[in-house]
Amino acid sequence: MIKIIQITFLILIFLSSKISAQKIYYTKFKNDADLVIYITKDKSKADLIVKKVSHDDEVKPGFWKEVKLKTDADLIVYISNQNTTDIKKVYFTKFGDEVKSF
Repeated sequence: MIKIIQITFLILIFLSSKISAQKIYYTKFKNDADLVIYITKDKSKADLIVKKVSHDDEVKPGFWKEVKLKTDADLIVYISNQNTTDIKKVYFTKFGDEVKSF
């Protein structure tokens, strides 16, 4: 039952309009997160390929700008140290043409 709730929650997150905006706040608490990710070093195993950016005008799907305040974020992300099947795998790239978003 919990697995079904988790899957439903993830589907709702992906369908949410918040996903199109990409100002990210990294939380220390999994329960506060809109999205739980695992950072992979293998691009071929990534569900999402993301480029970190510094300026607001660069923000778009797949281009994440980290913000310092939770209230400024479009998406609250928790980074997990567990690589499980229900967690999105994210690879951070330096190249905009490699971005693979939701």
